[in-house]
Amino acid sequence: MILELITDELLILVIFLAAGIVKGVVGMGLPTLSLALLTLVTDLTSAMALMLVPAFVTNVYQAYAGGKIIGIFVRFWPFFIMAGLTICLGAQALVRVDLPLLSGLLGVCLMSYAMVNMFGIKLIGSWSKSVWAGPVFGLANGVLTGLTGSFVFPGLMYLQSIGFSRDELVQAMGILFTISTIFLALSLGQLSLLTANLSIQSSIAVMPAMIGMLLGSIIRMRLSETFFRQMFFTAMTLIGAVLLFNSIMIVV
Repeated sequence: MILELITDELLILVIFLAAGIVKGVVGMGLPTLSLALLTLVTDLTSAMALMLVPAFVTNVYQAYAGGKIIGIFVRFWPFFIMAGLTICLGAQALVRVDLPLLSGLLGVCLMSYAMVNMFGIKLIGSWSKSVWAGPVFGLANGVLTGLTGSFVFPGLMYLQSIGFSRDELVQAMGILFTISTIFLALSLGQLSLLTANLSIQSSIAVMPAMIGMLLGSIIRMRLSETFFRQMFFTAMTLIGAVLLFNSIMIVV
């Protein structure tokens, strides 16, 4: 029993180390990869709770880096606010729907997110910059975040369609992920799914995540970022497929 507990703790630390390395190399992916890997070894709600503190710490820094946080938020506040407030709607399913079904939905979101990036799919048309687009995509992103814990789909498609520079896009992603992390934590707490033990484990996971980011920044200087991004999105596609397959097998 004790050995099994130690093994589980080490596995969680290794997962966050790996997720930190990915974020250090490509500037994104820590919440997404850690959530995906954790869902393979534990239930979805525990995985969501475990990734909260590392996601918050790393994305607060990402949101503030660059000095344009106020300007970006003021321009697109309907998207960001809607993406946060509607998380509670999706999170209600966590205590009403079988978790394997939601894990399968997470798999679909991960595969969609990966393929959109691998094939460079972008929203095209002036409608993507219209007044109503932000709240609509924010609502969809928030509900799916509450359902699955994933912050990225379809919100990143919307942000990528706006025409941000690379640095502005990275900062906008940081704002979205930070707000989503806060509202997801509040939702899990309200549903009594964020226990003291999970909170402690999540806090401990910050250290390997930060070490991973440092290692990732070193790797970035020696490895093609384009190649690494392709590896990352390929891995996301495969993990998403495994989650979907496992969900189907359990339900059937």
